[in-house]
Amino acid sequence: MDEEQPIIFDEDEVSPAEVYWAKRDARELVSTLQDKEIGFFDALKRRGFVRMWRYMWAQYYGQDPNSIGGFESQMITVAGEDGELLNFRLNEVRPLIKRQIQLVVGERPAFQCQAINTDFQTLGQVNICDSIIEYVYREAHAERQEWEVAESDSNYGAGFGWVRWDADRGDEVEVTEQMPIPADPYANPPIPEGAMAPVPTMKRAGAPTVTVVHPWEMIQEASSKSHLWRMIRERASKWELIAQYPETAEKVRAMKGLDEYVTEALFGFSDNDDESDELIVRHFYHERCVAMPEGRYIGFVGDVVLWDTSCPVSKGLPIVEMCSERFEGTSFGYANGWELIASNQLTDQITSDAASNLATFGRTVIGVYDGTKFDVDALANGHRVLNIPAGAEPPVPINFAGIPAAAQWMLEHLNQRRAAISGINEAAQGNPEAQVSSGSYLSLLHNIAIESQAPRQTAFDMYRERMANLMLDLVRQRASAPFLISIAGLDERPYLKQFTADKLSGVRRVIVKTANPMMRSQAGRMDVYNAVKQIPNSNDRAAAIELIVSGNAKNFAKTERSEEMAIAWENEQLAQGITVPIHESDDPYKHWPRHKAEMNARREELLSNPDALEAFNKHMKDHELFYAQMMSQEVCAFLGIQPSPTMQMMLQSQMQMQQMQMQAANTNQQAPEGQMAGGQATQAGDATMQAGGAPTSTDPSAAAGVEQPDLPQPAQPPGSQSEAA
Repeated sequence: MDEEQPIIFDEDEVSPAEVYWAKRDARELVSTLQDKEIGFFDALKRRGFVRMWRYMWAQYYGQDPNSIGGFESQMITVAGEDGELLNFRLNEVRPLIKRQIQLVVGERPAFQCQAINTDFQTLGQVNICDSIIEYVYREAHAERQEWEVAESDSNYGAGFGWVRWDADRGDEVEVTEQMPIPADPYANPPIPEGAMAPVPTMKRAGAPTVTVVHPWEMIQEASSKSHLWRMIRERASKWELIAQYPETAEKVRAMKGLDEYVTEALFGFSDNDDESDELIVRHFYHERCVAMPEGRYIGFVGDVVLWDTSCPVSKGLPIVEMCSERFEGTSFGYANGWELIASNQLTDQITSDAASNLATFGRTVIGVYDGTKFDVDALANGHRVLNIPAGAEPPVPINFAGIPAAAQWMLEHLNQRRAAISGINEAAQGNPEAQVSSGSYLSLLHNIAIESQAPRQTAFDMYRERMANLMLDLVRQRASAPFLISIAGLDERPYLKQFTADKLSGVRRVIVKTANPMMRSQAGRMDVYNAVKQIPNSNDRAAAIELIVSGNAKNFAKTERSEEMAIAWENEQLAQGITVPIHESDDPYKHWPRHKAEMNARREELLSNPDALEAFNKHMKDHELFYAQMMSQEVCAFLGIQPSPTMQMMLQSQMQMQQMQMQAANTNQQAPEGQMAGGQATQAGDATMQAGGAPTSTDPSAAAGVEQPDLPQPAQPPGSQSEAA
């Protein structure tokens, strides 16, 4: 038998093994993805995730995982050979998880957009971008889906939001489109065949839409920490697919039912899915990367390819994951709710035993001594009189239904353990201990419950932020028609305004502002109010609120910090020999000592750099002169400092001079006409002296002939020098 010869490729040909599997022909890719899907579910089963998901699903919805469909926690059922045992289950897990989600979801998200640069046009876009993002987020019903995503994360370890663009959603807006018009050779000018003209028409603006995806519907690599690709399993109507893709109608029509990986099959309540009109459509996404610059998006049902195109988003995948805790070594999440199952199962067992005991022996049983006369039927009908022989002991009740103290202790212990595991204490459950009467202490307990959800809160905030940025990306790429959003006007009344996708071109990204845990409860808000209402200064009060709400203390030291930065910059310039003019708002008590300290630190360096030494000396001298002779009382009051002694003396002299002038004016009004004439002659003589060159300025420092500091001088009006000459 001849040996098998290896396949030899031409120089320009590439071996199939050397081609990235995601870049192969669509049919080959479908076959590869089907194999990866089988491997994904095998990994789930080997690692116990399917079993865990099944138990959690049953616990959350009050089902028996071994017998789905019984609604065990919604009604009492019987067990035992003769039905002598009661199954009395209380679903303690679901309320705790719902409370966790409620604390995490909290208030509506507040979006804040960031600009690419600081030009006027971009900043104008940012001013309205918040409203645009809120509009598309609301239009996609993303807030409504948030709860379901968080619920999936709490129960199954992860939840996903799948974003697509729906051209048939959004408001109807008027757009102008180029439409064919009838030919008319007699028109002026003539209209040729195939001519196009702008025609106004009504069109849907389009909007993103969000679909919630559970972990068993998201095919991915089982052990990867990051994912270049993911594939979503979506249930779709066979007849809808036939209508949308008539070229594949014959093959799609021949397909039957669902597969063994749908929810009902995995969790054990499967119906006859072979007769279902639904099929599984698989959406494979590969992000844009070096290996695949355009990415890939292919949809197929069975082995029939429905579409094959590039990735619909410019970065990443159109899928946003919420995963609070990761199961180490896998790409799957670990749900905190799983820790509650065992304690709830034991609670169910104890309460069922107690209920069975009470149902059997709950009616009073009495023991009577021989010789006691009574009518059993009368006693059963409520007769209360027994004839007891003289000296005999009265009958006693026998308690067969008593619950052991250990069982009661265990129930209390399990309740405490569930509160500790879930982080939902009794105050957060709305059932605080009786001895807790302080509102502040209740607020503290509530805040502790909120802060215990920190991993879930972080994951949820990241989900919101990524979802908003993904929607922003889709709007930029897919919105071809303008859309209407509601914006608050100057009078705070909303009005509708049209915007197009290019209005978002200057927006770099979106961030989400999250409320402080304290601000998510009424008690917490009251604590903040009581803490800041006594602060007299409004700026300090605002800074305190910012500190409490966001943990940001910058506003407390914003003025001081900016002053320090300005002084540091001045020192850097002066050390290079660059002259820096002072500003009239500079605080000399802060600037001068800092410049002196910098000179001391650089003393040896300045001895060899006379320009820098001169710059420091002049700058500090300018501070001295300006403070001593030119800083007004108003600026000193703003800075919280006293005017200089020199300025105080000048101001005092000026006030005395003004008083003397006022007194002289009053004296002239009361003097005879001859004296008035003499006074006028004296004033004329003073005016002549001033014309002869005496200073006429009313500035005290100028009148004193003191040196002026180096300040930026205002520009002189044209012709002022010639007029002075």
